[in-house]
Amino acid sequence: MMRPKGMLLKTLQRCRKGEGAAAVAPEGCLVVRVGPERERFVIRARWVNHPLFRGLLEEAERELGYGNGAGPLELPCEVEVFAEVVREVEEEEAETRRWCSFGRAGGGGGGGAGYHRVMS
Repeated sequence: MMRPKGMLLKTLQRCRKGEGAAAVAPEGCLVVRVGPERERFVIRARWVNHPLFRGLLEEAERELGYGNGAGPLELPCEVEVFAEVVREVEEEEAETRRWCSFGRAGGGGGGGAGYHRVMS
């Protein structure tokens, strides 16, 4: 039985095609609007696979539906909740880099935060 395309799949397809939010975000990133103020953030696209992020996506789907497929992904959670999820994901990535440094000279981590707030 075919399942309808979910928000996650639609978002990934938009990113791959370079449509909507992905057209203005750096490669490997996407734009999300967070909270009632719709603050704009650029995040790493791979984060949509993380269980904490999937929770935010499921909440968005319940509250907002699938949307029209144009423009940035909207997350209805408060910015503080979003920031906490980002911190958790970044901490897990940092821990993984510490223990799994395959192919890296010096075994060092990678650089920079996985998101940034974009002032409109």
